[in-house]
Amino acid sequence: MRDGKPFHLFSVNYFGMISVVKAFLPLIKSQSIAIYPSNIRVVNVISAAGLFAAGNASPYIGSKFAAEAFSSCLRHELRAFGVHVVTVNPTMHQTPLADGLGTQVQRLWRGLRIDLREEYGEEYFKQYYSNVVHMAKRGTWEPHVVIDELVTCIELESPFSQCVVGADGKYGLLLMRHFSTWLQDLVLAMGSSSRIMPAFMNSRT
Repeated sequence: MRDGKPFHLFSVNYFGMISVVKAFLPLIKSQSIAIYPSNIRVVNVISAAGLFAAGNASPYIGSKFAAEAFSSCLRHELRAFGVHVVTVNPTMHQTPLADGLGTQVQRLWRGLRIDLREEYGEEYFKQYYSNVVHMAKRGTWEPHVVIDELVTCIELESPFSQCVVGADGKYGLLLMRHFSTWLQDLVLAMGSSSRIMPAFMNSRT
């Protein structure tokens, strides 16, 4: 586990956030005591992936869920000190991460064991790769809106606890979060453009 991608993602996205917050926490508390009530705040940039789970990215999404949960706990713990804790949760924006999704998927595929690649099959991978590249091209927003949201979270006297950035997140994703789990699963299954079964499943027929 410690040598794999999941540990690296949690190390950066979750434990990295905890380390930064812990490093600044004494300063934050001392300032809040000096000027209580204060407008001091912690703003954690996470991702919409920390609010809604989908398949094929479980280590990444898991690390974002963990970061969101940590921030929520921190919000309750620091309320007595007059400190606001805000999370900023962007959906897919035009960043190096989004631009390089296709390359990352190819690298991941090539790094799989041969038996796992045979289990899924080349046709299944090609369909998945096409879906990822299409999503990155179709569903990305200008990155400046994330910066604008960050500035807003800093300047507002009473910011929202959670700021979702991107129209798809503000409307579609937040609506989905009110659905029951079975309905969420159904919507995701209906929205999937992949109709190709893994090679392993075809071998059973």
